[in-house]
Amino acid sequence: MENSVPPRADFPDLSGLLSCPDDGTSIEMEEGVVRCTSCGRLFSRHSDGVLELLPRNPTRLPASGVSESYRRGYDEEFRKKYPPEPGTTAWAQPESSPESWVRKRERQVRFVSSILQRPGPGEATVFCDLSAGTGYYTFSYAGKYRMVMHCDLSPGNLAYASAKAASRGLRNIAFLRIDYFNPPFRAVLPLAICLDTLERGLAHERLLLESIGRTLAGGGTAIVDFHNVHHNPLRRAGLLSENFRDNRSYSRRDVEGLFQALGLKSEYFPFRQEFEPGSLAERTIGKIVPPVRHLYRIFQVAHISAGASPTACPRSG
Repeated sequence: MENSVPPRADFPDLSGLLSCPDDGTSIEMEEGVVRCTSCGRLFSRHSDGVLELLPRNPTRLPASGVSESYRRGYDEEFRKKYPPEPGTTAWAQPESSPESWVRKRERQVRFVSSILQRPGPGEATVFCDLSAGTGYYTFSYAGKYRMVMHCDLSPGNLAYASAKAASRGLRNIAFLRIDYFNPPFRAVLPLAICLDTLERGLAHERLLLESIGRTLAGGGTAIVDFHNVHHNPLRRAGLLSENFRDNRSYSRRDVEGLFQALGLKSEYFPFRQEFEPGSLAERTIGKIVPPVRHLYRIFQVAHISAGASPTACPRSG
């Protein structure tokens, strides 16, 4: 059941940024009530600051090109209620993850930060993570932008991240429960990221990239990444067991063919997680090591046609 609560004094100003995920019209926030100005739908605002902006129904995924396990997981997360059940944990929260794994994640956070500092985003003061998880990026970047939007579908991830922000006294992070296939943004985001997410198959990747393209303002940019199919030659040759299960990895040709089909321009940044970004080892030895991920800045969104057919063919695992 939808409800509203008095706004927290420290809730970031989202004026002019939000739109109804059902009809694309503007959302008004007055006296704790969050309402679509066209259809009148009310959206839930919870006492911990999490704002729910899901569409009425989940996106209908294509019949092929998306694994059944992802399809089930997406539908289950969409239909969960907020707040989550007591005892619900967040996915890959750093306190319960292996230290070596956390270090690799933090290296990518620093690498992405170096990309964001390059020419491209300009004087962006608003930063949005469209698949924020437990907040590796939002917490690291909160001090660099006037406002950070931490977006996720999972109630567990949002409850964890909101509580963490409160414990740290961070007042410029908006926690939004969204469906990234149908987000509450229409051509307004100056700077966005969507990482560790484009790995579910070509149909999923296409839908999500189209969605990201629709969120960006004129001149806006987004950072996305793809797992590199050539990262571990031994695994690709079958000498090591496969560990990527239903997910997908890609070559640069795969990815850039997809961008071309969607009318997206891009700039490439190989990420080698074995090396500290900017270190001597990365600049020398790193040049001969296949990157674990292909990172891209996508920008200057051209016309995204719903009928375009990508020419790239993804490879599994």
